[in-house]
Amino acid sequence: MESNKIGKGTIISQVPIPIEEYNELLPYFKVKSYRKNEILKGFQEVEIHRRYLISGTLAMFEKQQETRICRRIYSKSCLVCDFESYANERLTDFSIVAY
Repeated sequence: MESNKIGKGTIISQVPIPIEEYNELLPYFKVKSYRKNEILKGFQEVEIHRRYLISGTLAMFEKQQETRICRRIYSKSCLVCDFESYANERLTDFSIVAY
């Protein structure tokens, strides 16, 4: 399973691959749909998932005292994760919410 269209120095996540290769990868993915305002990762939780956004919008919020501040908006074709929490397996003041 190797695409012939990949050039040297190309970032793999930006390369479209043939549908046949997607079909081979599907058993390894779990496709989910989230409702608006559904919390995917809450404040002071350890991130255990990385999500590839096919459609829709997600947002990352930071909690400062009692205020939620939007730090990042994710849209189609983004990898969504609280990477600091995921990589270090620690609690953070970030949450990820479906928009």
